Amino acid sequence: MGVHQANPDLPDILVGLGGAGKAVVGTLLDQEWVAESIARTAAVEGFPSCYLVDADTGQLSRDHETADVITERLDKIVHQQHDGLHTGANDVVSVINLGAQLANENVEPTDLVESPIAETILEETEVETWWLLDDPTYLPEGFQHGTMRRRAVAKALPPAAEALTSGDPLDQIIPSTRGQKVTIVAGLGGGFGSGTAFDLARRMTNAGAAVTLFGILPEVNDVEHVRANAHAALSELEYLALTNDNPFENVVLIPTPGDLSDIQSFDEAIAYAVLTHANLVPGNRMMLDETQAAGPDQYAPFTVAIPQVLRFNVETVQRTLGDTVDWLHNRQQRLEVELDLYFELAEFIIEAFPEAQGPVIAHANDQPAPPEETPAEPMDDTSNLPVQKTIHLRRRIDSLIETLDGDFFEILDNRVAFDWLHALEQAVEDAEANTDDDDQREVLAHLVNSFRHYLLNNPVQGDPQEFHAGQLLQDVVRMELKAIIYRSRIHRTAHQMDDAVYRKSIRRATDGDHPFIPRELQHREEELGQLFYDQQDRSDAVEGIHHEVEKLVDHRIAEFREETHDAIETLVLIARHRDRIEELLDHVKELIHAFAAEIERVNHENELPEEPLDLDLLGELIELLNKLGIQPLNRERLLESAHMVVKARAAWLDQQGNILTRFFSDWPERYEQAYVQVDPELFDIPTAEEAERKFYCRFVGDQIFERPREKIEARRDQAIDDVIRAAERAADTTDIDVGEFQESAEDSPEIAWSGIDASWQMELREHLSSVSASQDPPSAGQVIGKLCDSGGTLREVVEEALLAPVERTLNAVQDNLDAIESDLNRTERLEEIIEEQGREFEVCTGGSEYPAPGSDLNLSERPNQYVRRMPGTVKHLLHQDSFAEADHPDEAAIEEFLDSTVYPFEHLDDRVGLAAGDVIGEGNAGPIPYDGHRVIRAHLGTVFGNNGGDLPADDALAEVVNAVGGRGNFVDQYFDFGDPCDVATVTFVGGVFLDNLAPVTGAQGYRSAYGSLRNGLDEQIRLHHAHGLDGRDRSLVESGDSAGFVYRDRVLDVRDHAAIGQVVADDENDAVEWILEECVATESFGDGPDSDPADDPGVTR
Repeated sequence: MGVHQANPDLPDILVGLGGAGKAVVGTLLDQEWVAESIARTAAVEGFPSCYLVDADTGQLSRDHETADVITERLDKIVHQQHDGLHTGANDVVSVINLGAQLANENVEPTDLVESPIAETILEETEVETWWLLDDPTYLPEGFQHGTMRRRAVAKALPPAAEALTSGDPLDQIIPSTRGQKVTIVAGLGGGFGSGTAFDLARRMTNAGAAVTLFGILPEVNDVEHVRANAHAALSELEYLALTNDNPFENVVLIPTPGDLSDIQSFDEAIAYAVLTHANLVPGNRMMLDETQAAGPDQYAPFTVAIPQVLRFNVETVQRTLGDTVDWLHNRQQRLEVELDLYFELAEFIIEAFPEAQGPVIAHANDQPAPPEETPAEPMDDTSNLPVQKTIHLRRRIDSLIETLDGDFFEILDNRVAFDWLHALEQAVEDAEANTDDDDQREVLAHLVNSFRHYLLNNPVQGDPQEFHAGQLLQDVVRMELKAIIYRSRIHRTAHQMDDAVYRKSIRRATDGDHPFIPRELQHREEELGQLFYDQQDRSDAVEGIHHEVEKLVDHRIAEFREETHDAIETLVLIARHRDRIEELLDHVKELIHAFAAEIERVNHENELPEEPLDLDLLGELIELLNKLGIQPLNRERLLESAHMVVKARAAWLDQQGNILTRFFSDWPERYEQAYVQVDPELFDIPTAEEAERKFYCRFVGDQIFERPREKIEARRDQAIDDVIRAAERAADTTDIDVGEFQESAEDSPEIAWSGIDASWQMELREHLSSVSASQDPPSAGQVIGKLCDSGGTLREVVEEALLAPVERTLNAVQDNLDAIESDLNRTERLEEIIEEQGREFEVCTGGSEYPAPGSDLNLSERPNQYVRRMPGTVKHLLHQDSFAEADHPDEAAIEEFLDSTVYPFEHLDDRVGLAAGDVIGEGNAGPIPYDGHRVIRAHLGTVFGNNGGDLPADDALAEVVNAVGGRGNFVDQYFDFGDPCDVATVTFVGGVFLDNLAPVTGAQGYRSAYGSLRNGLDEQIRLHHAHGLDGRDRSLVESGDSAGFVYRDRVLDVRDHAAIGQVVADDENDAVEWILEECVATESFGDGPDSDPADDPGVTR
């Protein structure tokens, strides 16, 4: 005897078949202590493989949801205990649905009676015969309700799925290594579980696994065909044992309780039985195996398990535990919402009121968890926190302390609650001791600093997960402290805001009881909305004016282009031809001077020039001046005067001959005629009288070559002035009337046409001058384009004069609009926070208000309460001799439990479901007591830790064994595992034969129901109940028959000593042979699926 491991071993493979089996597996894995036990050993032992197997497609989505929830929950626990280790998506719970697999292949239940399909199944599987009649009348039309408790259909599904689908769905369950422990849980009154368990177990056993069946027995008052199913299943199980073909190491039966007041949940009780059996030492399991030497006789293969559970504080603690966990979850949810609200408000304040962001900047971008990321900062100015808000926060702290100091956490001996309670009480004590005049704001400031320290330095010693609801409590307390800190920050920030509307609204947002939007904030939003729309109209109006002015700018520039083209063309021509004109002017002038000098030197008439001037050069000069629009030289006048100078010189030369020639010559007349036609502004020659003395010729018309130069300069200046004046007209705003812009002017503010700096004129003049002086001037179009295109001087001037005032007005309007919109958005955002997060905060307060459940259980007024204490704190916890001196509520509860369930076993019949406790058979030598019962009592509970020396003695349990006729075949085991609030005892009574099962043999028992259905349904009993052993057992049928089924036709009255003597008094082999011959019936199906039921040879014995 002794206490075994604290962490239970689960079967390597755990299979829940059908609705009942799935429920047990799901309940087992849903136990928090089971999940934590799996997690503790996962890193070394890995995870068990669990399967939810069914054919009911209507339950498929729910099964997947169950698997996902269990896997996710276990993964979370594993990850907490082993950082980085995960279960994986399908490592723990898998779902297999044979109905869905067949439906995917378009196979319905009614198809299974078709000969081609039956033949395919026989060819592709190990099934030798087929048992479904060629009659679909009693078959389900689909798998949406599973097999509808038709065992024959259920038995057909595994081979059908193997043969008709792409892969055998059950292959993944079959163990890959020998020696694995497998537990199958199934309801024996259903169709799918009881129908598929045997075939699945045979395949697993052939693979080398040790398979245990946990069969749930229906109640004796259940419906008739359910009880008949159970009889059929038990008949087959017995037959397999009698014929040495039992695929199960143990067959454990769980009677459905009629009234077990000490068991909260039947499924939880079965879960205890499954875990207990999996943790029995191998020798003890052998005691229950009829194939082992230490086991019962071959005809007694059944083990009945009776789980009994004492749950401490059944009436108060358990309820309070659930209520408190619910409260913690609700409180956690409420705190998450509350922290979200504070984060939203912090972000709002930082964005909308950066000048007041100091207190909240520390947590503006934080997330609700983990709290360590955002420690609180000291409150330098405690006056920033209003008194009423201070009082509210202090009450909140006191309520948290009251909850941690409540009865419930004391009962649980929850170290998380104790450590936090001590830390918070110490913080309050220190804060009050260090504050003068009991200033609550100063006290709160010290408390906030202490909470900051606790968030950085966890005061809880050890792992919170070691305590019931410890991690949840740990998370809630930390979030509570964080919420207190953040709430104080929000209120401190709001208190120092100048805007009373926002200050009041922010406070209202944090009001969990009445988080409605203040009327002042609504009025603010309405006013800002109207201002926004008005300003939007102004902005639209100015934008309309801006659009019109843009068109005006384009029009002005177009006019400028047209008006200045000629002037700019002139400047370009001047730039191109000025140098040539200068050159020609100088050259022509020099030629004329040379002409005059030559006329003066000529001494003979024949030496006079025929062409006094170069006509080509003169013509070029005149042409260029014409291009510039400048009046050219008077070519005719110049040439005429030059010709007359030549004539005058010729006349003068005539008078220079001999005396006769001078005497008779008419030169004076000719000279005078020429003289009068010479332009004196061009040439200076003597009069005739003067010429008699001396002839001279000088060119005196230099001024005619200076005037073109002057005119070119004047023309250039005029052209530049014309361009400047055109630019001034383009930039003139005196004639702009916004009223001409129709609707745009109605809502527009006044536009200040302030004019622009005149420096642009000098810049433009210099630019134009540079054009006229350029050695390689651009075209006029290029010059105009440069001035008028984007970035050009003229365009910038016009836009600055016309557009800039509009744009300045538009920017001012838009700035005002942005400011209004920002204020409006700020107002709407705060309303949204109040409406959404604030309202959600209000809703989440439900079910999470202080004080928490269990703060005061009034235990002193409840004398029958059971008090839960940690292991080791109460000595002699279970020793029978110590109860006389016990004064602890724990011991009183356990004493009552043991007195009523463990020690006195006289009424075990009611709990075990045996027809008789002490079985007596009449033999040849007299009465022979049946000593085949094996009793194993397993005690589970964390209370057994460190108390191995105080366990109940063997002699106490011997009384129990004697009550059921065990004759000394008994053992006990103790396990230090289980739910922290439970003490459980699981009794395994092995060596039970079919006739000693009260649910089978009673007046309303399984055999009676089976017989009634058999008589009423005639041949259809095959579909609803027992049918062949999966078409493999040829001993069930006569030669030539294809299949058959077996059932226990005769059951014995265990109180009839003569009849029972045939079993207990004979040799084991003789007893087996007698039962097969006298009690077991087999029935043939005939010649197969197409046979006529009338040809069935019937029952044989």
